[in-house]
Amino acid sequence: MAVETCFSDTIGAMEWSKEEPTSPGLYWFKGRFLDETEADQVVFDAPAILEITNTGMGLYGKMMGREWWRPIDSSLGEWAGPLKPPEK
Repeated sequence: MAVETCFSDTIGAMEWSKEEPTSPGLYWFKGRFLDETEADQVVFDAPAILEITNTGMGLYGKMMGREWWRPIDSSLGEWAGPLKPPEK
């Protein structure tokens, strides 16, 4: 029960934005990542948590548990975050 409350409080404080993240962290994302061909794009039909990291060549996003990385400037969608860890 405490985990649900913390999770709900964290998400409730956030708003969706078309602005891309400017720093590493965990972010909610809904939309798609464009690639060179439409067949290679990654579409998120439901919001997903992405790990954003600075690779030295810019910020890249990765869905938790998956092994693909995409530059966040190739995203078309909405972001919320960064997620903060629970206080307790």
